[in-house]
Amino acid sequence: ASTESAGDAVSAVVSSGLLPGAMEIMDRLAMDAADAAVGAGYPKEAAAMLARMAAGVPFTVPQELASELASLLRDATGVWSTHLGNVQLLDPRACTLRIVAHQGFQAPFLEHFRVVSAEDGAACGRALREGKRVMVEDVGLDPGFAPHRAVVAAAGYCAVQSTPILGRGRRLLGVLSTHAASPRSLSTAEAEAFN
Repeated sequence: ASTESAGDAVSAVVSSGLLPGAMEIMDRLAMDAADAAVGAGYPKEAAAMLARMAAGVPFTVPQELASELASLLRDATGVWSTHLGNVQLLDPRACTLRIVAHQGFQAPFLEHFRVVSAEDGAACGRALREGKRVMVEDVGLDPGFAPHRAVVAAAGYCAVQSTPILGRGRRLLGVLSTHAASPRSLSTAEAEAFN
């Protein structure tokens, strides 16, 4: 799996240009007609997920997408030789990220970072805001992590990289983050692998 393939899985739902807010008011017949007109091949479970996200209702990730994201996360944590990572998808209405897949984290971390906005100083919030990878070599020295240091220490990581997941047309769909136990940077080969 790659960031691109995960992005394509999510992008299949939104690539026609229909906004999730528009999808939430469509019934199944209207959704099927829109899908037939643009040939986007919407996965029906994903369309329902996006409608629920747009309405602010808690959602579950369709199995096909969950499998792709889990595979992406396994590959990414392998690249960085860590056991900690998470995937967040964009809630387009609120312009926030929500954790939909994780590896190695416990409830306090998951609750603290459950929803992250573009104003947040954490690496994932900055990646959302800037639309590019953010590397924090030592969260203990990074001012953006000041409000998160207790949770980060309890989770057991010191470095984090957050890479945007981009879909068709380079539309930001979410963020993939991996976390390391000691301060470190991202090598050229690792950066290439995350692309």
